Amino acid sequence: MTAPQKKNPLGPTGRTVAANVRRLRTRHGLAYTELAAKLEELDRPIPTLGLRKIENEERRVDADDLMALAIALGVHPNALLLPPTKDPSHLVTVTGAGTRSAMDIWMWAEGSAPIIYADVPDHVPESQRAEYAEAAFKTNASPEMQDWTKDPNVRIGDRAGDGDH
Repeated sequence: MTAPQKKNPLGPTGRTVAANVRRLRTRHGLAYTELAAKLEELDRPIPTLGLRKIENEERRVDADDLMALAIALGVHPNALLLPPTKDPSHLVTVTGAGTRSAMDIWMWAEGSAPIIYADVPDHVPESQRAEYAEAAFKTNASPEMQDWTKDPNVRIGDRAGDGDH
């Protein structure tokens, strides 16, 4: 009897996250129990079995898990989401974007350049379409351009970390 097919199997980015968690955990010399303890301290517990399942591509990492893992491993979230290379000759596959150069993927993730150009209005001349799409991307990628006042997760505090506990 074969195992049932998963309804929504792990995609290429999920597999990259699994590999990066394993790579970074072992690079830092952390046992599963040590990483689990760090995550417990961050109020985002993932038991050792859960960590093993993440690394074995048997458990998904949600956005909150990703942030806690990045903090526990002392890395930027992009270090978990993306391959550990920016070499333009290295091709990587990212969910939703297909296969691209590692450099293009990292530039997109860092908010420097779009990976897929947004729809450009028909009235924009052909000679300005790429510039328009890049400007639209950078506007939406920049927190300075966003209206954070309606975000329920943003509040004004007296100092960094105010209200963490």
